[in-house]
Amino acid sequence: MAVEGNGAGRKTLIGLCPRIKPGVFQLLRAIQDIPGLTVRVVDYNGRVPFLSQLNSTHNSDIFIGMHGAGLTHLLFLPDWAAIMELYNCEDRGCYKDLARLRGVKYFTWSTAKEHLVYPEDAGRHPTNGTPHKKFTNYRFDPAEFKRQVNLAHHVSDPPDLTQLGKHGSVPDLQLLT
Repeated sequence: MAVEGNGAGRKTLIGLCPRIKPGVFQLLRAIQDIPGLTVRVVDYNGRVPFLSQLNSTHNSDIFIGMHGAGLTHLLFLPDWAAIMELYNCEDRGCYKDLARLRGVKYFTWSTAKEHLVYPEDAGRHPTNGTPHKKFTNYRFDPAEFKRQVNLAHHVSDPPDLTQLGKHGSVPDLQLLT
């Protein structure tokens, strides 16, 4: 889901992992009244060209998703951006460290609020069948989700963008093969 600000071409990308699709519309409704935001859903899958994915990410202020490989897109965020890992599936350091190395702000669901994360089931590793939190679908409390989105307010006025009308694009990127 992407959230676009109403002024000066502001954009905030919220990429949602398939494991939260059962509750995605609840989350969309929860943030629809945040001033200056327009929401659209973005799904980075195999049908979306990689350069299009890079362009979307590069033009984003906040990137939000479940723990998973898709969060590595944080490497292509602008310098002022923030990443919000909805739930880290008890792998607390992984994307936090990557965000630190990239130099973007990191947020995740507070351990004090984990009772507001609703797993579909215990989750089972696809190879050996052992229980694992990374392999299930999740729903999230909409009010807490909204509170956490508001924590990333620092991106609404990045100093480098005050005179720009939009983030720009990356049309000159080419994949080396």
